[in-house]
Amino acid sequence: MTFAAPGSQSKRLKVDSAGGLPVTLHHEVLPMIVTAEPIDLDALRVRNEFLAMPGLTISVPQVARMLGLRSEHAAAILETLEHERFLTHIANGAYRRASLSHGTES
Repeated sequence: MTFAAPGSQSKRLKVDSAGGLPVTLHHEVLPMIVTAEPIDLDALRVRNEFLAMPGLTISVPQVARMLGLRSEHAAAILETLEHERFLTHIANGAYRRASLSHGTES
């Protein structure tokens, strides 16, 4: 088997046919088209935790520990959910469901 050089636009694979003659197959490498933002499974898990426990209030370090993430990623998840108006950032630095904040957001 042989492949074209890295970075080329096609891959060539040589195989022997039944008659013993080499056959070259071409596979065109096309760019991937992305039509939507990727789904962040960690964000879905955090959202599910808030749906499963309606009174949940949680901080960035707690989310990081719960999901085994770096603090920066945990903070980004919570900020995204806040931007989507699913969560609100409360005075003590924690997050809770926006519909349950009752005017305590900062």
